[in-house]
Amino acid sequence: MAAVNGQGTLVKVAPGVYLNPFERRDIEPGEHGYVLLDDKGLARLGLSATQSKTLQRLDHCGLIKLYQITPRRKLLLLSSWEEHLKQVREDPEFWERPAMRRKWRVACLAM
Repeated sequence: MAAVNGQGTLVKVAPGVYLNPFERRDIEPGEHGYVLLDDKGLARLGLSATQSKTLQRLDHCGLIKLYQITPRRKLLLLSSWEEHLKQVREDPEFWERPAMRRKWRVACLAM
């Protein structure tokens, strides 16, 4: 179930993690390429620095694609993120399916 704020519906990108699509910065619809997952890159996605672990778990689930470029730096394939957002927007029960809940639990244990 999606939560609602003053600007509209929040998107449940992961269990317990909701994204306000209006908080995204500097990303044009249909933009392709990569986002460096530093504080600025996370802010462009509408995420806080503390939510970088969520992206790692989504990658572990196979829902987005991250590339390790140095031991402490990762790139997010933006098209994979956009595809994930589209999936969870179109299917509000996405994270309620047993298979997805299992994948998420495994990803949490692996991190």
